[in-house]
Amino acid sequence: MHFPPTGWIRFSHGSGRTMDISSLVFRDQVVAAETLRPEPVDAASVWDSLCVGTTEIRGVFSTVDRHYFVTASRAVPHGRVEGRQRRILEAVLHGAPPKTLSYDLNLSNSTIAGELKQCLHCFGLDCLPSHTPILLLMIANAAREQRLLEGGIAAELAWEGTQYRSISASRPEATLRKLLPPAEFSVISMLINGASHKTMAAVRHRSPRTIANQLASAFQRLGVSGRGGVLAQLVAQRAPGARAAS
Repeated sequence: MHFPPTGWIRFSHGSGRTMDISSLVFRDQVVAAETLRPEPVDAASVWDSLCVGTTEIRGVFSTVDRHYFVTASRAVPHGRVEGRQRRILEAVLHGAPPKTLSYDLNLSNSTIAGELKQCLHCFGLDCLPSHTPILLLMIANAAREQRLLEGGIAAELAWEGTQYRSISASRPEATLRKLLPPAEFSVISMLINGASHKTMAAVRHRSPRTIANQLASAFQRLGVSGRGGVLAQLVAQRAPGARAAS
């Protein structure tokens, strides 16, 4: 099965010119670098470097087997995530529902959402909190447990005069293939990777209502209420309780 890649980020290089590292050629180089010079991923080190602003995520993509971040160092630290922001971000990435966190901290839902979006922006991610890449959740949870990212690989590579570091991990959602019918597995996989209902409908040539029904059925089989529940179970490496696919 082909998994559509998540969106790439266009960024401004030091000279002010806009660079685009979204080409398939660049992605091939990233994958090749990991086969030539693989390193384990110290999740705590990666997480801290993102939070203090010395590293930023320059792009996100997925292959059939793995999720990837492409990162680069910042010459000057920028966009620190600390204090309340960091506590909110880590709580959500560790599985706390934003609405529950809003109640516990006596903050509005919009404040929580705004803090999360600002944190992701500091990391280099231009996405809604509800579309946070699963690889970031995997890194945050491994960092909390002070362990290497399971199945994680890091590698260095140079491209057009810039030094990059790739971080990847095996796609945990592959375990759902045995628990869901093919159509439901397909839409759940795309949802996990941030696709909207509209995008899923276009890719699968189905109506948005059909996509919504397939997702609802998949959630029921997995015993969760939405994307966050699926992610929490996958990242915690607990097999979701599901009825047999029919």
